Amino acid sequence: MYIGPRSGVFVMSDWVAAALLVQSREPAWRLQRWQDIHLSFRVGARRLFVQHPGVFKNHLWIFDTWQGQGGSGNRDSGEGGGVGMPESVEVNNAAANDSLGQVEDETMEGLKEMGAFGLQVPVELGGLGLSNTQYARLVEIVGLHDLGVGITLGAHQSIGFKGILLFGTDNQKKKYLPDLASGKTIAAFCLTETASGSDAASITTTAVKEGKNYILNGGKLWISGPPEKKMGIKASNTAEVYFDNVNVPEENVLGGVGNGFKVAMNILNNGRFGMAAALSGTMIGAISKAVDHAANRTQFGSKIHEYGLIQEKIATMAMQQYVTEETGIERVMRDLRIFRIFEGTNDILRLFIALTGIQVVKAVEHFGTSIEDLLLKYRKKIINHQFLLKKVADAAIDIYAMAVVISRASRALNKGFPSAQHEKVLCETWCLEAFVRVSGNLNALKSKSSMQVISNMKAISKELVAKGGVVANHPLGF
Repeated sequence: MYIGPRSGVFVMSDWVAAALLVQSREPAWRLQRWQDIHLSFRVGARRLFVQHPGVFKNHLWIFDTWQGQGGSGNRDSGEGGGVGMPESVEVNNAAANDSLGQVEDETMEGLKEMGAFGLQVPVELGGLGLSNTQYARLVEIVGLHDLGVGITLGAHQSIGFKGILLFGTDNQKKKYLPDLASGKTIAAFCLTETASGSDAASITTTAVKEGKNYILNGGKLWISGPPEKKMGIKASNTAEVYFDNVNVPEENVLGGVGNGFKVAMNILNNGRFGMAAALSGTMIGAISKAVDHAANRTQFGSKIHEYGLIQEKIATMAMQQYVTEETGIERVMRDLRIFRIFEGTNDILRLFIALTGIQVVKAVEHFGTSIEDLLLKYRKKIINHQFLLKKVADAAIDIYAMAVVISRASRALNKGFPSAQHEKVLCETWCLEAFVRVSGNLNALKSKSSMQVISNMKAISKELVAKGGVVANHPLGF
């Protein structure tokens, strides 16, 4: 096994150990923990070859023998010198899954065998005990190859049994988590109802106490689990769930009686970071296909990647993926010390942070005064002004993203990564555009023209609802 900072190749004892890739930028490795984890798996279990530099281009391979170790490389080259490539088979076929409308049995059994259903379950309960950061990194890899598999795994553990992890008693954890971690039992998170979506507090499903049990009655929809035909991510099944006088023992209550809404919201909040990570992986795959097409497609005598509008599209995709990848990983918050990074950095890095970071400072100051003015004007009624709240939310997201990419790019420069200059350009471009968006959104909170636009939109919407559809006459007059 070769493990090291920025190493190009990782050959792990088990598939899930690929999550250690999240630590590939760290100076040291906690080998013993993963050796201990390996003991919980069957000796001679299928192994995974993950080629880090090519992880966004190549497939994940599972094989029975390993012929070498060591190697180096980088994400761009896709090379991992020194590794004996074993005879291997691809165990997951995303196209076949999509056609079948389900993840193939062989793939599901392989995932269970390698512990993929218990990534964040404590080791002592049969899981791998991965941190949010490690989990997000692994989800990103899965999202690159097959979102259907990603959703299947994510729905099971990001929200499915997350309530037991967060709020379960010791007895509840010991009773349920081992089977959940092995994939013997699949978890589902049932919240949405026909008349209750975003307003989760309005759910109508009831739990009535009878002796030492609760009797559940109600219905849920869009629940990941059994099959339901749909347009996308077909391999991830969705269904409706109905409770008809279902008996639930009182010892199964999570978080205490009366705290159901709080527990549900905490589960959702805790599971959201995984979505950004998974979609970042999907974005990487889409970018690779787009770049390949642009590099090989010729129009009007030139490769289309030479045209400005195509360059804009490719650059925009790259920036959005760069930001998404970082915002989906919790490590950002620990590394987010932008204004304390000057010590020990070189002059170029100092200048970069100063020039780029000042935009964040200005944006934050503008944000603070704008929010204060807004609250003074509307007070508690601000909750009813969703047009304005959307502007505030968009500004906040951009400010956070600016801080995140500065943290990431400055670290790349400080560490001397091969991609540092490229990351610097991505960061500068993103921050310049984001600053313009932030200013526009915050200025719109006071702009008379923006207020008029809001008023007009309300009127247009109201009339369409009243008329039951499009109101304007057809331009042809018939």
